[in-house]
Amino acid sequence: ITDGEAYEIKGAFEGNKLYYKDGVALYLTGMGKVNTAVSLTAILSDERFDFSDCYFFSTGCAGSAREYTVMGDVFVITACIDFDLGHHADNREMKDQEATTWFHDEGYDSSSYKLLNQELANKVFELVKDTELSTTDKTRRVMAKTFDNAEWATRDPKVQKGTTVSGDNYWKGVYDEANALLMAETYGAPDPYALTEMEDVALAVVLDRFGLLDKYIVIRDSVNMDVFMYGATPENLWSIDD
Repeated sequence: ITDGEAYEIKGAFEGNKLYYKDGVALYLTGMGKVNTAVSLTAILSDERFDFSDCYFFSTGCAGSAREYTVMGDVFVITACIDFDLGHHADNREMKDQEATTWFHDEGYDSSSYKLLNQELANKVFELVKDTELSTTDKTRRVMAKTFDNAEWATRDPKVQKGTTVSGDNYWKGVYDEANALLMAETYGAPDPYALTEMEDVALAVVLDRFGLLDKYIVIRDSVNMDVFMYGATPENLWSIDD
């Protein structure tokens, strides 16, 4: 927004402003749940603004789950889960090293799982479900090679509903994917685990505490998968030395 109003927000992410034009406000919250929660709390607490008649929209890219998704899918989110709340173990210390390594703790449930307004999510989904999405030949080749030409991996992208799992770290791999699937099952999410990102559940928790959760909409797109692809490893993907 280049010709609208711009507001400094005390206590929010340094250097970011709240931009407003034609009934729409835009703010970049910063990456991760802490930045996101603090930013939204600061905005909602600002006495200059009245948000009682607003809808809150979170959007961005994400990694997505095998078999249920392909890169390029777009999701209307129906539930948000906190990846980090609960108990996590290192699989090397498990008796069964192939087992899931997340353990549910009910003490966190008030902030670790947020069911969104299903009526609103369904209304949004009906509006966008038939949107045609495109992909590239390169994406199809990468998906096909990574997942042994599985039929699901090379389909056209589409709009779906799903659950998102928000983590404070950028994770990948089959063990944490299994944890994310277990979380969605444990909390009874209405739609399958689809995406992993770093902010959505934090926004949901803040909105819930301000009595605004029923006006929260999340739409995200998949730009990568939640497992290592095309021969990538943690070392060659993230190591500074490599």
